[in-house]
Amino acid sequence: MYYERTKKYYEHAKKYHERTKKYYEHTKKYYDRLVRFCQRARSAREIADRFGYNVTYMRRVYIRPLLEEKRLFLTMPDKPRSKQQRYVSGSRVDF
Repeated sequence: MYYERTKKYYEHAKKYHERTKKYYEHTKKYYDRLVRFCQRARSAREIADRFGYNVTYMRRVYIRPLLEEKRLFLTMPDKPRSKQQRYVSGSRVDF
């Protein structure tokens, strides 16, 4: 009985791992596309329109992780909630 439960657990874990691996591969492609798109400073609205998602989802799922990874930068880091906030890729931001 213990063996059966363990076997089911590992089968489930293997399927979960495969799904998450596919998800991360898919997400990584979007991250790379987003970084290329933001070579010029872009607003969250421009990014969301380009990728076909709403702004809130785009910020939460794509922009925030890239900001944390330092692949995107804020044009106004002292005002992160500004309406005129833009996102740009690169190692340095000069404005």
